[in-house]
Amino acid sequence: MAAVINSQPGRARMGFWNAQIYQLAQKSDSPFHPLNGTTDNSNLYYTGQPGTVYNQASGLGTTDFAKLAEDYK
Repeated sequence: MAAVINSQPGRARMGFWNAQIYQLAQKSDSPFHPLNGTTDNSNLYYTGQPGTVYNQASGLGTTDFAKLAEDYK
């Protein structure tokens, strides 16, 4: 995904982006959609916590990559 974002015309190259991803994940209109069900967030190794932005079972969840490319600066 970094290569796709970098290939956009007139865009500066992305650098180390982990810190900004977690900031974007906390926004109300985040490009990330957490997989935080209220009954079972288990992946057989970790049990996630409902209502959190990040959990060990599903990470940040699924990503809307078009929105991520739009939001990432």
